[in-house]
Amino acid sequence: MRGYGDSDKPSSKYAYSIPTLVEDIRQVVEALDRKSCYLVCHDWGAIVGWHFATVHPKMVDRLVILNCPHPEAFQKYIRTSFTQFMKSWYIFLFQLPYLAELTFGKNDLARLTASFTKPPMGAKAGTFSAEDIEAYKYTFGKPGALTPPVNYYRNIFRLIPVKRLCSTHLQMPVLLVFGTADQALDTEAAVMSGDWVDGYFEVKLLEGISHWVQNEAPDRVNEAIETFLSKDIPAHHKAHWDDK
Repeated sequence: MRGYGDSDKPSSKYAYSIPTLVEDIRQVVEALDRKSCYLVCHDWGAIVGWHFATVHPKMVDRLVILNCPHPEAFQKYIRTSFTQFMKSWYIFLFQLPYLAELTFGKNDLARLTASFTKPPMGAKAGTFSAEDIEAYKYTFGKPGALTPPVNYYRNIFRLIPVKRLCSTHLQMPVLLVFGTADQALDTEAAVMSGDWVDGYFEVKLLEGISHWVQNEAPDRVNEAIETFLSKDIPAHHKAHWDDK
C-alpha cells in the first residue's frame, strides 16, 4: 500500500483518502490483467478492502478480512461503547501534527516496537523475531517514514462524508477472521459486520489471539482462508458462525 515500505509516499495527507486508496487497488487488479480477484486484507488494508468491495463489487469474487470490522459496524458500535471509544484514543492523538511521529519515533522507535511485542497491543512472545523488529525499525526509522502511515488516520474523519460508499450491503462471500485479544477493537463490532453482508458471511473468532492475527496464528489463519476459498457456496447463502 502507498506510504509503506518501498511504495510511493506522497507528502500530502489528502493523498491517503479512502477513494484514492480504493482506486489504488482497482489499478493493481487491472495492471495484473485481471477482471476480479480474491481480496485478502488486514487492518487498514481491510478498511480499504471493505470499501473496495462495496464500490467495485464485480471485481471481488470473495473477500477475506483480518481483524477489522465493517466501517459502518464500527461507527455504529463506537457510538454506544465507552470501552471501544477508550481503545480508540490513539486515533485522536494521530490527528495532531508531528506529535504521533515524535511519540513513535523517539527512543529508537520503542513505542512502535512495543506495539508488536508488549502488552497491551503486542502479540505473544516469539511471534515477532528480533530480525522482524529490526526490519520494521529499519523501514519506519527512515526520515519521514512515519508520516505516511499516520496520514491514513488523519483522513479517518473524512470517512464520515463518504460513509455511504460502505452503506450498500455486500453480496459476495465474506470471511472475517478476528483475534479476540485485539486491544484496539472489540469483538462485538466484528460480529455486527454481518449486518452489512447479504451473501454468505462467516466469522472465525480466534480466542486469545492479538490484533496481529496472521503473525500470531498463521497456520489457523491460512487454514481458515484456504477452507473458505475452496468452499462451494450457493448464491445468497446466509451467515455461518465459528468461534473455535
